[in-house]
Amino acid sequence: MANFEQPTSPRHLSLLKSLGLVVGCLAKFVTGSLFVFNVYAEDLKTTFNFTQKEVELQSSLLNLGLGAGFLPGLLYDKLGPTWTSGAGLVVSVSAYLLLWSTTKYAEFYGRNSWLMAFYFFVCGVGSVFTYMVALNTNMINFHSKHRGLIVGVLNSFFAGSPSIFSVIYYKGLTGQNRFGDFMLLFAVSFAFVDILCIIFLRIFTSQEITENVLTIAPTKDESKYLKSSEKYEVSYNSTKPAIKTNDSTGTEEHNFNPNLKQDESENSSESEVDLIVNDHNREELSIKQLLCNANFHLFTWMFVLAASVGLTLVNNITIIAKSLHLNQYNGSLVLIVPITTAAMSISIGVISDLLKEKIPRMSILVFACACFVVSQAVILVFGKLYVLLMLGTFLCGLGISAMWTLCPAVMSELFSLENIGRNWGIAILLAAVAGLIIQLIFGTIYDAYVVKGTLDCYGMKCINGGIGLSLTAAVISVSLGVVFIIKNRRSSNYVKM
Repeated sequence: MANFEQPTSPRHLSLLKSLGLVVGCLAKFVTGSLFVFNVYAEDLKTTFNFTQKEVELQSSLLNLGLGAGFLPGLLYDKLGPTWTSGAGLVVSVSAYLLLWSTTKYAEFYGRNSWLMAFYFFVCGVGSVFTYMVALNTNMINFHSKHRGLIVGVLNSFFAGSPSIFSVIYYKGLTGQNRFGDFMLLFAVSFAFVDILCIIFLRIFTSQEITENVLTIAPTKDESKYLKSSEKYEVSYNSTKPAIKTNDSTGTEEHNFNPNLKQDESENSSESEVDLIVNDHNREELSIKQLLCNANFHLFTWMFVLAASVGLTLVNNITIIAKSLHLNQYNGSLVLIVPITTAAMSISIGVISDLLKEKIPRMSILVFACACFVVSQAVILVFGKLYVLLMLGTFLCGLGISAMWTLCPAVMSELFSLENIGRNWGIAILLAAVAGLIIQLIFGTIYDAYVVKGTLDCYGMKCINGGIGLSLTAAVISVSLGVVFIIKNRRSSNYVKM
């Protein structure tokens, strides 16, 4: 992966990492625009005379593109953030410009919804390049003890952006071609943040260590003490452990292997510095080993089902409201999930960092899955009441904030940070596929009750099937999380997550 040269001072390194976090937040903010589909879904439907199933197809392929994070994740793991950002720049800008052009040929695309759906798919693919760069780079750059906070901050920008883009759409874009103008805005936004990522995002794989290590005992079973509390940060690479002197500066440079195991370090000689690289001593699994790992399947499918439930509700909240004659509240309903997620992500991340020795992250995730269960049940039974529809939507937002904040952190802690792009990419790909299936079923059931010659359906019968399917998926996700906890409750790795 591409890196800056080692900064000359700890302050310089801290500044560069902080700058990378700021750029990452901007990138995540723009990437979060994918979840504003519900805002322009109605305009899309009327402009191109789409059926509900066709609208669901557009939405599903947009998210399926985002779920194609497996390939951008592999590219990131191999080539680093610069080339990944460059790929995202080309793909995203091109795709959104194509969508902008569709309004000029509305009749043609009205007959060829599949082609427009493909454009949305490419938009999603482009977005995940930027998503991977922003998330992975900052997870690697900062100490694992702050991982919940870092992912929470990034996720708050990712989740909060739909609320800002919603206001822009409803208040700022007043012309007849709002959809086209919105797509042009996204093209410009992705061009801006991807260029920033190319310039500023680099990997500084660093770990805080202490100078003047004094080894009191010659064996690994006896204690070692440190003196001189002055600490500084250094970067490491994948070469063998070594300490060498820079002839030009007279300073010591420390190079060490990020995959070094603790027991290997303890067996080193008295003269060697005992360095353990946090999180890089997790097991690294090949694709075959990963797909045969029970923990990977339990954790990933828990996330997949829960994420697809949240995705389906977010993308269809305006459709649900219209079916229940509550569409006058669309402006408020579309803001509930992004505002809730933005507000809660940082808090959940900080709490999980502080309390993970007592309350493992997986326990919080199971609670989040339970939020999805209650959310879908409330909407299914009491959705006609605006206050309870708001409550169900809020609970969905609470679940989303926990899932997207903690799941990347848990994935890195379970299966090594080295392959986070590949592993997390597989998870979001499966989530997108599951979301595609649930949304298409939702649209099919909805269209079955549409009166011939119209586009809309009214009454609970229109959404009962789709919400019922989401409720089932949420219940299964809770079950998988509980099985994971029971299976691993005596494992030290689980307790430390």
